Amino acid sequence: MNAGVTVSFIVFALFVGVFYYSGARFKQTGKFSARKFEALGKMEEAIGRATEMGKPVHWSYGMGAFDAQYLAAFVLLEYAASLCAKYDTRMIVSIALPEVVPMTEEVIRKAYIEQGKLDTLHTEDVRFWGGSHNPAMIGTISREQVAGNFMIGSLFHESILSIEAAARYNAIQVMGTQNTHQLPFIAAGCDAIFIGAEMFAAAAQLEPTPVRVGSVWAADVLNVVFVGLMIIGALLVTAGNTSLKTLILK
Repeated sequence: MNAGVTVSFIVFALFVGVFYYSGARFKQTGKFSARKFEALGKMEEAIGRATEMGKPVHWSYGMGAFDAQYLAAFVLLEYAASLCAKYDTRMIVSIALPEVVPMTEEVIRKAYIEQGKLDTLHTEDVRFWGGSHNPAMIGTISREQVAGNFMIGSLFHESILSIEAAARYNAIQVMGTQNTHQLPFIAAGCDAIFIGAEMFAAAAQLEPTPVRVGSVWAADVLNVVFVGLMIIGALLVTAGNTSLKTLILK
């Protein structure tokens, strides 16, 4: 068998093993802990500030294709919607993908029902823009002069457009994505961010399930393994031994 295929299989087997073990352990104990995420606190601060100012907050997933990032974004959306329902603050949602509309509506409706505020829900604030998402989003932020701006999902250049539009009104901004090409821009322009897998860890912290907890634990274990292999490989190459590099890359 090809050495590179063997290594890939071992890594996959390790991920699956940790995933099932962590999920099963969570089922038994119901315990899951993660560090406190500054971005969650900033989201609550933004909604509180919007409430005081009598202004809405804005949410968008970006224009990227529907992927796993949306699953984390839905949990974070429910968290934000619950706070908006609790404080009677409007949240306007700009959506680019049609398949996301009914999911978003249901997530927000669930949050308002749990807060006992269904009668205050503004269904018209979930707005599908399609291909016109970017100009419509900028126009919405500008007309409403939002006090908070959240963009979490598969982000591309629209994140910069959103940041610039909301910055004109001193909005508190929180964004998150796994798209590494956008992380430097949102880090420079936002008050707090979810960096890559932090979105999934935050979602697991808010609504822990065996699948979410197992995924987070498995990803963390693999990160440790990969960092360890990088260190060992660097030391071996420095000593003139390329066996580990050849084994992995062959």
